[in-house]
Amino acid sequence: MAHSLAPHIHLALFDDRVVVLDVRADRYRLIGGSLASAIVAIANGARPTDPDAIARLLAMNILIPGPGIEPARIEPARRSALEEGGTCKDVRSSSVGLALAMTLIELRILGLRRTLSLVRRRQPMLGGGESRRDEAAALARGYARARPAVPVRRVCLRDSLALQRLLSARDVAATLVIGVKLDPFAAHCWLQDADLVLNDSLHMVGEYRPILAI
Repeated sequence: MAHSLAPHIHLALFDDRVVVLDVRADRYRLIGGSLASAIVAIANGARPTDPDAIARLLAMNILIPGPGIEPARIEPARRSALEEGGTCKDVRSSSVGLALAMTLIELRILGLRRTLSLVRRRQPMLGGGESRRDEAAALARGYARARPAVPVRRVCLRDSLALQRLLSARDVAATLVIGVKLDPFAAHCWLQDADLVLNDSLHMVGEYRPILAI
């Protein structure tokens, strides 16, 4: 029988280790050994040969029987809107504060999985292209300029979701990316449009391997 990743599971592969993000539980796991080998095989379209590993991954709710959904892909980041400069849209600090407050409420009440489901539904269905990318970059610069006036601690996930909310309100799409790194483990979040990072530096996001993209 074929197996696939459960819908709430996302992966980042690191040689012989795998980082698993369970958005339903809002939890990361580092997996190695035979379990990692089985996950890598499934992620690469092969059939694992260790039935015990498959049984354990099914019990852990990481795998499900049958076909699954192909995970979203993200282009490697090559540019940063905040570093290359350009047009800056006028974004009011009150708009930033409201977006942050609404994001915080969603995360606290709905949790990560249901908040990400809302993000998927809010994403504009418009095509990309350089004109839309330029607008996303200009809005991201406007957000960055207005953000210091909002007396709320910066949190990468919360700020990225708030900026994405402002972009979606103007029918501008952007991909929410969560990345992870090892030794020591850390997670980070940013927005990206094709190869353009909207709200972070290339150096920062380059330290992380994407595990989820919406």
